[in-house]
Amino acid sequence: MLIGDNMSENGVSIFRYGIYFVVYVLTASSGIASAVIGIEPSSMYQFSGFFGAYPSGVLWTLTVELSFYLLIPALLATVNKGSRFRNTALLAFVAISLAMSSQLSYEYYSSGKFQRLIGISVFPYFWIFGIGIFMRLYWAKVKTFIVGKGTGYLGIYLAYCFGLHCLLGGTESYLAKLAPTTAVQIVLLALAMFSMAFSYTKLKIIRKLDLSYSTYLFHMLVVQTLLGLGYKKDPYLYVVVVIVTFVIAYLSWTFVEKPILSLKGRLSMILDRARACDFNLK
Repeated sequence: MLIGDNMSENGVSIFRYGIYFVVYVLTASSGIASAVIGIEPSSMYQFSGFFGAYPSGVLWTLTVELSFYLLIPALLATVNKGSRFRNTALLAFVAISLAMSSQLSYEYYSSGKFQRLIGISVFPYFWIFGIGIFMRLYWAKVKTFIVGKGTGYLGIYLAYCFGLHCLLGGTESYLAKLAPTTAVQIVLLALAMFSMAFSYTKLKIIRKLDLSYSTYLFHMLVVQTLLGLGYKKDPYLYVVVVIVTFVIAYLSWTFVEKPILSLKGRLSMILDRARACDFNLK
């Protein structure tokens, strides 16, 4: 943002921005970080420089994911009370989440600090996580309808999106009040992604690489960089975005994600040795 001349002249000092950045990294939330230093994120940046918009607009979803992981222990605790209680609790969470998404508007989420925190938490989006939860719980029963049928589900999803575009001229934003058509679209996308994950699994390149998360994180940065360079509207840019994003995703997987994931095995070995040492001492 500094190199792109996107820092506001009336922004914050380097010290306060350093605090903001540290809190942002720890919480994945610009809203929480800006609340800590007492300034709105919009006042720190201006978009008449290289970037015409915040270049990594997907980062707000990280806070949604982190809050879901914090909620998981409470969800797992319901397992001990039996499957019926667990399913009832999950359905209640899903129903409340759907109600929040369909009734609360973007204006509500931007009306105050508490409302902004609600907007970046898991609660308005828990129903989407619920799709994955129930898929996992009933995988033995539903896998027959999912495995190896990725192309079909993807085709249904794309046909639905095309139909919405032709009939309605687009879809509602999920940051605004959730429209039924958008809810259906998200469910179809989830089914397509689940099925694609269990299709074509014999391809070696797919078995060795996991570019999904880094692709998600970096694709908008590529788009905003091309826009900043003045490349717009040309159809070939879609191909450029895909290729460049996959190259960055590959580098991220190879030099960042995969090495960090390998620490999991090393940490397990260290813990096992520590337990064995403690046992021998006793």
